[in-house]
Amino acid sequence: MSYRLGGSLTLLALILFTSAPALAGKRKGRKKKAPAAPVSVTLVNGCKAAAEIKVGQVVSKLAAGATQADVAIQGGAVENTDNVYEVFLATKSLGLYTLEAGGKYAMRIASCRAGHADVFTHREKDRPKGVSPNSAAKVRFRARQNGFLEYRSGKTGRFKPLSVAMTRYQDVAGGDHAFTFRLRASKRGPVLAMFKGTAKLKAGHAYLIESNVVGRTILFKAEDEGWGGSDG
Repeated sequence: MSYRLGGSLTLLALILFTSAPALAGKRKGRKKKAPAAPVSVTLVNGCKAAAEIKVGQVVSKLAAGATQADVAIQGGAVENTDNVYEVFLATKSLGLYTLEAGGKYAMRIASCRAGHADVFTHREKDRPKGVSPNSAAKVRFRARQNGFLEYRSGKTGRFKPLSVAMTRYQDVAGGDHAFTFRLRASKRGPVLAMFKGTAKLKAGHAYLIESNVVGRTILFKAEDEGWGGSDG
């Protein structure tokens, strides 16, 4: 009985001794995750006054009408994300934007008012194979804050309620796309403000148009979400 026990202990010790170097090698062989490639953003100040624009942790000061090309953004993404960045005009948030590591973007602010601005982005990426240059653009809408807001996509048609939930994508022709936001005092109350806007949509790209209500001033962003787009 004691001989069997001793033999088992010897065998166990031998297994542990021979496997220890292999386990140590695995631990040593683990490579640290390489830092993500920086995002390149060309910033354009389309407002009539100088502006301080912050993307992630990078602050850029632009004169009225000025352009700053290839601003490198690395780090500073929103907590628990890898590629979502908050953009500020001075201290006022202009919303959240998805900027993929290594990607190239153009971002233009315009029509500064109420301490905020409208924002247009463009994703610079080659057209994938199989995507026609004449493909329809896709557009969806959301509100940054819940309230009694309505929207209309296109120049005509009925208004629909808008919330922080995304609408479904709608296929539209590439080019200038008109839309309207309407703010009410209550669900069926009087109209407090109305805003008619236009965004240039590139064929084959998907876009998010998001309203931003500041008091009774309605602003928006038109974010280029890249090629394609699918409801998730």
